[in-house]
Amino acid sequence: MTSPIKALLFTRTSDYRHASIPALATSLSSLSSLSLTHTESLSELQTLLPAQDILILGHNTGDFLDDESLSAVEAFVEREGTGVVGVHACTAGMLECQWYADLLGARFDGHPEPQWGRLKVHYRSEEAKDQGEHFVLQGIPAPSPSSFPSSASPCPETLRASPDSRTDFPWFDEWYNFKPIPRFPPKGSTVLVSVDPTTYQGWTGESGDEIGSLHPLVWCHEAEKGSTRVFHTALGHFDEAYADRWFMGMLERGIWWAARRGCYCMKVKHV
Repeated sequence: MTSPIKALLFTRTSDYRHASIPALATSLSSLSSLSLTHTESLSELQTLLPAQDILILGHNTGDFLDDESLSAVEAFVEREGTGVVGVHACTAGMLECQWYADLLGARFDGHPEPQWGRLKVHYRSEEAKDQGEHFVLQGIPAPSPSSFPSSASPCPETLRASPDSRTDFPWFDEWYNFKPIPRFPPKGSTVLVSVDPTTYQGWTGESGDEIGSLHPLVWCHEAEKGSTRVFHTALGHFDEAYADRWFMGMLERGIWWAARRGCYCMKVKHV
């Protein structure tokens, strides 16, 4: 039996604090594939990080790391075989730190009000169309009807898809804009999920920010220093995402990919 992945969830903030942090922590703690430790303490981050397989950055905003903690994260990334997973607002942290932006692959640049948009799932990368579905996306069902917050307006008819569509479907979230500095999407990344920016109001992309007409939101890549794998999703503003079979299935497999664990059977428990 393969041992659970040792994961440290760090949700410290020094600016806007997302109300969905408890939902993220609760959902991750329910995953049998993880041995999860959750902290917001800088001293605990420095003490615990060397023994972890994965660092999960959850909704971090502002300058949430001091110099010593940033050095600890840099050392972790340079260690062979580690992984970093970023969830939703993590790109809104450490906005003046070039190294941090390089690690995640993008820098937050605001968002419009939450609204409906149409997602596109990229099961095969442009470079590997002859291969099977990307590991992170394998076997994940379409979102459940309860995926969206009760405060959401009715989904526009023009965005609706068949109930079991796994390729493109509507989603209600905050749609993040990113600065194309240092680069966007990340060099060498595999884009897994994009949103059609024509289906919502407030996209501020520039030339080079897109794949065709799509705006990347979920991607994975390997950091240039060391061999750390990085999985990032900009989705997940609302609590409901952390009980959704599609979102949590993708997040869990993103963690497995970052940890180089392909041996867990996919059992989606979130409905």
